[in-house]
Amino acid sequence: MGVAGLLAASVGWAAPVSVRDARGKVVTLPAPPKRILSIAPSNTEILYSLGLGPRIVGVTDFCDYPTQARQKPKVGGVVLNLEKIVALKPDLIVAKYDMQKANIAQLERLGQRVFAVNPATVSETLGSILAIGRVTGTTPRARRIVKGMQRELNRARRIAVRDRKRPRVLTVIQKRPLIVAGPKTFMNDALWWAGAQNVAHDAKQPYPQFSLESAVARKPEVILLSAAKPQEFANDPAWRITPAVRNRRVYSPAYMGALERPGPRLASAVRQLAELLHPSR
Repeated sequence: MGVAGLLAASVGWAAPVSVRDARGKVVTLPAPPKRILSIAPSNTEILYSLGLGPRIVGVTDFCDYPTQARQKPKVGGVVLNLEKIVALKPDLIVAKYDMQKANIAQLERLGQRVFAVNPATVSETLGSILAIGRVTGTTPRARRIVKGMQRELNRARRIAVRDRKRPRVLTVIQKRPLIVAGPKTFMNDALWWAGAQNVAHDAKQPYPQFSLESAVARKPEVILLSAAKPQEFANDPAWRITPAVRNRRVYSPAYMGALERPGPRLASAVRQLAELLHPSR
């Protein structure tokens, strides 16, 4: 955004504001959006954190945080209800590009204004918050949120470096069949920030299916669970030989969902993960 756009934003949008989104497309709004529709749970969280809850006119079936989002009109999940979206008359739709390319194209053919973000790492999440702040006229608040997240990430790094060892961590998304978090995932990046090594970092897919033998052979020192319960692993003879189970380091923390969602809770979850992996002695 140029100097004119920044000035307009600071004085209440005396002129149209243009912001380049994750696709490289310049999205121009003549005034702050009053009817915003989110088609990604992470974007819904960002919009609420920016104080834009009253302007949100629709969300997806998966938008469950904050709790107020559950009361908003639903526009579908993996398959969006395009007719309902158009009927809600949004003046801005906020999307996540990599997961919603086809939906974005359809919406734009229907004359909808779409702004897309596409964070793939913890750091890029901060940039997405700033971008959504600019396009919605909430830049000052977006900056405050990002500064708070940066403080949390710095705390995570300080916690991580006090322990020279980077524990080997296996993140289980599903137990049967065994699906884990691999490379190019938020969990992989979160583990790096928290001072750990993802035992599935060399997998060929972001969420590969592992054999039980392969997972056990990698000797995870910590196991993080997305859906299963720790007791399932403690009671399983096949897993008992792993350092994680032997040392009772199998966890299902409440913040696991935040670690997989590029929103404002991500940095705090990374800091909590660092505290879990590197307990003070």
